[in-house]
Amino acid sequence: MANKKLLHILVFILKLGLTGVILWSIFNKMNFQQVMTSIARQPLWLLAVLLLLTVLRHAGQYQTWSCALQINPHYQLNRKEVLTSYIISQPLRFVVPGGFGMTGKVIYITNSSVWASGLSFLIERALIIWGIWAFAALGGAFYFTRMQLWLRLAIVAAVISLPVWGYFILGLKHKWQHLQEHYLKYAPRIIGLQACVALIAGLQYWLLLRQAMPIGFAETLKRMMLTQVSMSIPITWVGLGLRESFAIHFLSDAGFQALDAVTATLTLFIIQDVLAALVGAVVFIRTKKTGV
Repeated sequence: MANKKLLHILVFILKLGLTGVILWSIFNKMNFQQVMTSIARQPLWLLAVLLLLTVLRHAGQYQTWSCALQINPHYQLNRKEVLTSYIISQPLRFVVPGGFGMTGKVIYITNSSVWASGLSFLIERALIIWGIWAFAALGGAFYFTRMQLWLRLAIVAAVISLPVWGYFILGLKHKWQHLQEHYLKYAPRIIGLQACVALIAGLQYWLLLRQAMPIGFAETLKRMMLTQVSMSIPITWVGLGLRESFAIHFLSDAGFQALDAVTATLTLFIIQDVLAALVGAVVFIRTKKTGV
């Protein structure tokens, strides 16, 4: 038990250290004060629009969590409880590098069991990560043009078909089989929600990048969906550093400077993640655990 706890501490320190190293390597090549000045210079109308789109993105993720819980046929929907647990999950993802702290939201849900809520959480995370990969695969099919067409199409087809395998995986254990019927009902809804969330994120990045230089929405979507893959790699603290490195790489051959890429990602990080975490922290302090 002591060895396991020590391992968790070491992994925590390693991820924090890796985040620091990546951020240092990025800001060592540019003026950090210049980045902050660039973020502060974003027009107020743009910040207002980004905030509105952020609310829509969080609404989509809240609905995703609600659908994931309802895959369990024994769960009785309580929208207030679902919303509260979702809001609380926002600061919790800052607690542990990699976003694993979000798991704690299951104890704020009254369900047939904590195990059932935990399984719903795993299904939710799996489909969210699938959404990231699916859009990245589509973006990659247009970005990596030197790769043979049949291979690009095969990758896209393989990634897009992954949710189908989720249905069969639930059938592998008898105690999971009762989830299959509701999985067929709610998984397509989650997939649709993730498509909307991805498109909104692409729109946010497009609005930000256009402040630096003209770029088409489709071109932005292609490059930033590849950048979003970094969010599914749990090796840094809330994706910091890794996301910026990906953005610099995928935007560089479109003519964007490193400053432009980092300004876009950090501006959206503050609006999308930091503000939500601050609101969630207030709710977290005032809310009692209700899970069973």
